[in-house]
Amino acid sequence: MTDGPEGAPDGARVGVGAPEETTPSGVTKAVRTPRWIDDDDDDDRTTLTRWRIVAAALDVVDQEGLAGLTMRRLAGHLGVAPMSLYTHVAGKRELIDLMVDHVIGEVREQVVTTGTWQEQLRSIVRSFHTCWARHGTFIAVYSAGIRLGPNAVRLSEWLVQVLRDAGFTDRDAAYALYSLVEYVVGTLQFSPVQTAVGALPEADGQFHSRVSEYFVAVEVEEIPNIVAVDEHLNGDSFEFGLDLLVDGLEARLARTRAAAVVATTPGAPGRGRRPAAPPRGDAVVRPARH
Repeated sequence: MTDGPEGAPDGARVGVGAPEETTPSGVTKAVRTPRWIDDDDDDDRTTLTRWRIVAAALDVVDQEGLAGLTMRRLAGHLGVAPMSLYTHVAGKRELIDLMVDHVIGEVREQVVTTGTWQEQLRSIVRSFHTCWARHGTFIAVYSAGIRLGPNAVRLSEWLVQVLRDAGFTDRDAAYALYSLVEYVVGTLQFSPVQTAVGALPEADGQFHSRVSEYFVAVEVEEIPNIVAVDEHLNGDSFEFGLDLLVDGLEARLARTRAAAVVATTPGAPGRGRRPAAPPRGDAVVRPARH
């Protein structure tokens, strides 16, 4: 089976207006739109289906990493001939798109859709982090670029609705969507710093000084501030970062609401007043002489 449109199986949507990509040899070809898995797809574990292929592919990635996922390796995992996979997926690229949307479907199932907007935001960020953390290195696909499937689009729609209903401007709602997703993806892709040679394993249940495990490139006398915060250098900062994001959004929403009140209140202080112009260029603002 070829990679071009002429080799696309039934159901792979290509044609006029389809996105295009250029191969390393300089040939431009249409890019298939993945045949997304929806709620009506059969999840029968005894026959070969797209649902079963995607679940097996995630098993392979969980065990061997993304680099270990090949169509031949996946076929062996399923106990089928490699060519039989192409009846259901066009190739590895489409398979990865389906896998990503499958994981995001797991996120949608866990999200709490009631409560304050802050509670709902915390729920989606925690669910996103939990579901992707189960699949280890698969989060790296975000670095290569993904296509948004039905689950991703619907989850995005819900999140933006929560933000707009809370009173965020359209611009702030859109930027918050990106910021929240990027925070989770970034924290999961951040690889732990390697310990120094000879450091003791941490499985003994004892406190281990991070200074002696990670910060040995210089003498401790040069890093008194790192030494002072040693007990907190445990990498367990996800909830702290989430607090910063939500607190920042709360503060921004409060400023937006305050500005709206000023703009609509006759005679309100600051209404109609032009903001002071910032210093021009590299000008230095000096104190006045008395």
